[in-house]
Amino acid sequence: MAVRSSGMKLQLLLLLMAIVSVAALARFYALDRIPPGVYADEAINGNEGIDAVRSGNLKIFYPTNQGREGLWINMIGFLEKIFGVNPFGLRFCAALTGTLSVVFLYLLAAELFSARTGIIGAWLLASSFWHLNFSRIAFSAVLVPLLLTSSFYFLFRSWREADQKPVCASFWLLALLGGTLFGLGFHTYIPFRFAPFLLAMAILVEYSACKATKAHAKIWISVTGCWLTAAGIVALPIGVHFMNHPEDFWTRARQVSILETEQPVREFATNLIRTAGMFHIRGDCEWRHNMACSPELFLPVGALFLLGMAIAGIEIWRKAPSRHRHFLLFAWFVLFLLPELLTSEEIPHALRAIGVIPPVFVFSGIGGDFLFAQLKSRKAGILGFVLLLAFSGAFEFYRYFIAWARHPDVAFAFDQPLVDLGRYLNSLPKEEPRYVVTNVEGEPVPHTNPDGSEELVSMPAQTVIFITQGRPPATYLSADELESTKFPPGSVLIPMAADDQLISELRKRGFVVEKNSLTDMPVTKLR
Repeated sequence: MAVRSSGMKLQLLLLLMAIVSVAALARFYALDRIPPGVYADEAINGNEGIDAVRSGNLKIFYPTNQGREGLWINMIGFLEKIFGVNPFGLRFCAALTGTLSVVFLYLLAAELFSARTGIIGAWLLASSFWHLNFSRIAFSAVLVPLLLTSSFYFLFRSWREADQKPVCASFWLLALLGGTLFGLGFHTYIPFRFAPFLLAMAILVEYSACKATKAHAKIWISVTGCWLTAAGIVALPIGVHFMNHPEDFWTRARQVSILETEQPVREFATNLIRTAGMFHIRGDCEWRHNMACSPELFLPVGALFLLGMAIAGIEIWRKAPSRHRHFLLFAWFVLFLLPELLTSEEIPHALRAIGVIPPVFVFSGIGGDFLFAQLKSRKAGILGFVLLLAFSGAFEFYRYFIAWARHPDVAFAFDQPLVDLGRYLNSLPKEEPRYVVTNVEGEPVPHTNPDGSEELVSMPAQTVIFITQGRPPATYLSADELESTKFPPGSVLIPMAADDQLISELRKRGFVVEKNSLTDMPVTKLR
């Protein structure tokens, strides 16, 4: 029996390694080219990250772009220092985070339910278009699934270690590690602020379910206190910042809150209906987040998800021994839909709902585990189930790397024309003065021009600034500043958006339009 158990563990380990390898390959393959372009929100993370690392001025909070917690930006800066200021260096952190999320989803699902649930859930997550997409974009949101799954895994694991080995110190280390990861979550993305509510539920439900002796309860409380202390210490810097600058805590949330609308109850009801359909009927319509409003879950995965939810609900109703953990899974799902349900724009929104990815794929793993158990005695059934999982993954990879990545709307969504503009600037001789007219809409962001002057440039200019990092910099001007600016002979000037009237005015000042093969933007040069 021991030999058989050892053999099964080895098989599980090999299978997990294969799944993680596929996940890593899918997340790192062609990372410098897919997605095409560099979106402005990614670019400003890269620009501020490398500037912070070079200057040593790492921040807890960066106020630009409606305010962002500093952890992600600083991480990107260090990786750009290693891999260069390019799309690969910019997105490396997201790809690594996405890969590690697959590992910890398995560990958490196996800890709470079963190894087979973890394996099936890990594969479905590894091949999910939804998670794969955000694992290849330099958005901090991808940290939320990783830090939630890893911190809760170490919490539950430390509780189990304390229960089984009350004289062993390993559970203290697990608690410290889990609390540290949980505390880091507050340095990432706004929806993580709902995590304390889930944590409170986990502690109350788990404690009431353990029915421990007084001696065990004392250890259990001490381990939990250790976990909470580590979380509090790590979260303290961002907490102090928000206490001193409360506007940084509330500004972005208020901008998109349904409470700022005329009919918040009606908005919430509409959001609830749209969100309920995002998994199986109509998903996010933003091309950066999804493909053509398609459901967030591929049909077979969506079916397993519903089956898993049904099984979990039955376990709770039957008061099964594991009911408290199924309850926590439902609580996780509901709590992390709130960041989407409470906002008033672009619903459904796959990015704001990213916190539900772990419970969605654990539910799917539960459904897959149940189906596998029903087919276990039939070789043809098991083969069909495995082939279905393989087909599901292959189809999702096809959708991402072929159908989605090659669609022209994706290149436009990721500002490919501005990347081309930046590459054109890089192709110019170093001695040629270069100017960019920021005649596009966007939030004003501070920028220092080559002459040392401070300029507020439109947010999309961050893409051009990112692409030209390490090359002779351009001077950025608004359209209103052109008339008062004296351009030296040989100056190259490119507007960020085509404007016939602007080009006509430049021609009157001696600029001529030149043809080039690197950018579709009109290039003008002063003779």
